[in-house]
Amino acid sequence: AIQEAVKLVKKATEDRFPEVRSAATALACALAPQVFHSGSGITSGDATSATSSLDELMTISLKNLDDESAHVASGWAEALARCACASMDFSQQIRDAIASATSRNPDDDGETSTKSSTESSRKQQSMSSSCRTLPAT
Repeated sequence: AIQEAVKLVKKATEDRFPEVRSAATALACALAPQVFHSGSGITSGDATSATSSLDELMTISLKNLDDESAHVASGWAEALARCACASMDFSQQIRDAIASATSRNPDDDGETSTKSSTESSRKQQSMSSSCRTLPAT
């Protein structure tokens, strides 16, 4: 369903009416956080599909940043920002999954890696929380 919506966004960018292109920006903004949303975890196939969908959304947003309508260009900038935030959130999910798997199977002295991992996690969490505060369109 996400891939079909991305195709719809791509098609709407070619429309000559700014109202249609503006609606495409709103859809792209709504899709970005939903790309990685899953209830029970992310499988390898889902992650590949999701990252390709997000990559395509980011490419579409980047290509249309210079839209002739200022309102539409602003919408594409917001969509690109939401895609970047979704990417950072997904990256944090992957790090958390790796950290939990590592904590279950400590093979070596994990104290040093735990300290750096905790510090990195705090930085990423602060960036991630600021992304979630973007206003909804």
